Amino acid sequence: MLAVIIVVLAGVVGAWIDLPALWQSKQVKELVWFMATLIMGVAIGIIKGLQLPFPNLIDAVMAVLKPITDGLMQRLD
Repeated sequence: MLAVIIVVLAGVVGAWIDLPALWQSKQVKELVWFMATLIMGVAIGIIKGLQLPFPNLIDAVMAVLKPITDGLMQRLD
């Protein structure tokens, strides 16, 4: 549980440091990407902190790209 608290606090501190500058300079794209990656990172940190099973992301990437590469290889042959 301590790991979850540390991860959440790190996310809050990171947002507290970076968000005002992004908001004031009206960098909307960067703000959206920053928030998206921060939320994903905190979520993964919480999952790992609670020691819940988490799938290997490489397997998901392979499942998406395998049909594409197979189709391209068939066209090239």
